[in-house]
Amino acid sequence: MDKNISILIPIHDQPQGAYFLSRLFTSLSQQTSVDYEIVVTKEGMVGHNLNEGLKKCKGELIKIMCQDDWFAHPHSLKNIVENFQGNWLVSGSHNNQNPEWTDDLYLGVNKLGGLSSITLLNYDLPQFGEDLEWMIDIDFYMKMYIRFGLPTILEGLNVNIGCHEGQLSHTLSDELKIREHQLIKERYE
Repeated sequence: MDKNISILIPIHDQPQGAYFLSRLFTSLSQQTSVDYEIVVTKEGMVGHNLNEGLKKCKGELIKIMCQDDWFAHPHSLKNIVENFQGNWLVSGSHNNQNPEWTDDLYLGVNKLGGLSSITLLNYDLPQFGEDLEWMIDIDFYMKMYIRFGLPTILEGLNVNIGCHEGQLSHTLSDELKIREHQLIKERYE
């Protein structure tokens, strides 16, 4: 295996944040046969935080892991690195083991999964939308598709997504979600 990888962990204040980070770091410490660095950022809003993190990553590949998510098994990272092709890869998670691209992604039909599902080639990456919170993943996926084409899809369980009341999807207002949904629709329609 000749690729090294940066694990980008954008954090924000949330209930049980220390517990979630501990769980993520434990799963990371159990990974086999991969050369990695860990980059943790806490730099304001979601998009700005991610963009600042991308600038700090030195690995050939960048694996985004939200602080409340964790690797599903000791070979997760190895599977991702060994199967990486092209410019981006989407890996299966416990709530979506068979991710797929849909042409109506920009309408909110996200069958790829959340940000912890993606791994990126650290080259010529678009920026995350700093004006978004709810649809930040869909906006970024559309930018990646426009720039690089379809992602490589790695089916099967590699990432666990933390589902809890403090998740961003549970704390944002319906008004913000509707506004961002309309913005993305207009941006990519």
